[in-house]
Amino acid sequence: MQRRFECGSIVGQLEWVRAGHTVGILHDCIARRHPELRRLLPGTSFVQSYWLIPHPDTHDFRHVMEVQRQVATTVRTARSGFVVAPSG
Repeated sequence: MQRRFECGSIVGQLEWVRAGHTVGILHDCIARRHPELRRLLPGTSFVQSYWLIPHPDTHDFRHVMEVQRQVATTVRTARSGFVVAPSG
């Protein structure tokens, strides 16, 4: 029987891995908080990009703009916890 797991939630992926159901690609900043997890491929890294793009119909909503501002501020503050890939 072939099994497949797809989840867009990092928390869902983390809990799936912690429960022993599979191996996963987890962010270091998340995985290092769980000493029971083991790195399987030391020296291997992945690059992911994230975009925060609200639906055009919501661009002018004050609460949407505030969430965008808060996320951007939080990421800038926590930037040292992320590895930035060289551009090019």
